[in-house]
Amino acid sequence: MRPAPLAALAAVLLAPAVHAQDGNLDSTFGAGGQVVYSVGMSPSTVRGVAVTEAGIFLTGELEYYAGNFDFLVHRLGPTGTYLANSGPLAFDLVASGSDFPYSLAAAPGGKLVVAGTAVDPSGAHEIGVARLDQATLGLDPGFNGSGKVVLAFGGLDFNNPRLAVLGDGSVLVGVTFGSTISTDTDFGVFKLLPDGSPDLAFGAFGFASVAFDLGGGHADVLGGLAVQPDGKIVLAGSAEWTAPDLDFALARLDATGNPDTAFGPYGTGKTFVPFDLDAAATDQALAVALAADGRIAAVGTASNGVVVGAVAMLTPAGELDSAFDGDGRQFVQWLGGGTAVNRPQAAAFESDGSLFVGGDAYWNYGGDGLLGIARLLPSGAFDPTFFGGGFYSWNLDPGWETVEAAALDGGRPVLVGTRNGAWATVRLTNALIFRDGFESGSTHAWSAF
Repeated sequence: MRPAPLAALAAVLLAPAVHAQDGNLDSTFGAGGQVVYSVGMSPSTVRGVAVTEAGIFLTGELEYYAGNFDFLVHRLGPTGTYLANSGPLAFDLVASGSDFPYSLAAAPGGKLVVAGTAVDPSGAHEIGVARLDQATLGLDPGFNGSGKVVLAFGGLDFNNPRLAVLGDGSVLVGVTFGSTISTDTDFGVFKLLPDGSPDLAFGAFGFASVAFDLGGGHADVLGGLAVQPDGKIVLAGSAEWTAPDLDFALARLDATGNPDTAFGPYGTGKTFVPFDLDAAATDQALAVALAADGRIAAVGTASNGVVVGAVAMLTPAGELDSAFDGDGRQFVQWLGGGTAVNRPQAAAFESDGSLFVGGDAYWNYGGDGLLGIARLLPSGAFDPTFFGGGFYSWNLDPGWETVEAAALDGGRPVLVGTRNGAWATVRLTNALIFRDGFESGSTHAWSAF
């Protein structure tokens, strides 16, 4: 592994360039590349994003009245103009319940699926899933009769839902689950049929689990879920050895929810990636992305006194990819210094195999946070043609707090999160040119800048 490039120790305020260099703020979107607005009665965060031909869809929580939080979905047009919202989507398992959405995905037939948590009378979290029509953002009665379904069993606690929708409309919901009175948590995956009913042929009655159980409190926490073209399911997160020693942890299931024993070096369908920059280091994967060639990227954080961004690149077989920076690992560090936290938690592969990484960076004693951006070539090197030389941070406005998710809009990265308690969406430019100079699709015509 090569050492991480050090960023400045202070926030860097950059003015948008006048040309459309890849990674620059997209001046055709919102106000100088940004759309920021307040929602509800209290601070609120955009936690999920999905992009379709119908628009850019965002989900976050709405405080409908004091102490009552519901799911909310907004639709933006291609220039960032607000078009519509869903109204509050309430599960309310208890009176004035707190329902928080976490993940959003497009579904076939012009539909949209959102998943989050709802608190039940015992205090445990259950998973709420809703399916909407993209055009109207109304609930789809073809999904469980009401457009909504609640997933839970056994009095267990379910958190961190991550969505994927299959080509037939089936829904996968990855979760972290365990008892409310224990630190032992595992990865889990629910599968719903297109009508919202459990797929009883998947796992055990529509639910599959993955336990790493390496030691300590056995705290295995899911960070991301993705589905390969062959239907295999990739899960990424962290597994605990002894607190606070955590490693990136990845697993792959087949389409029926069973471990894919061809994945990883152990014949178990599971593998680990340690960065271990410190003794008993905390390494946590927060997102996962799949490349067209089958490579798997897990992004998150690693600690060496400074919390740095960490990227692990795996081959389709689940081995570290030595063609990526020599050992399959790379670092992204937007801020340096002992109190810095660099937190990538969004990733997407671009059409040429480069990896876009988005996140935030801040000093853990407080102050404004920064928007962090990076693009890595298939070799693991930072892309010198990307704005800022491959990675940079932006203090777009005092109070930038978090980046929660990202998607590609015609190849242009879209990042969502919160700024000063308001919903924030940023879109960047991307010329969509292959490195041989020609557009995708073999048109042999130059793209416009």
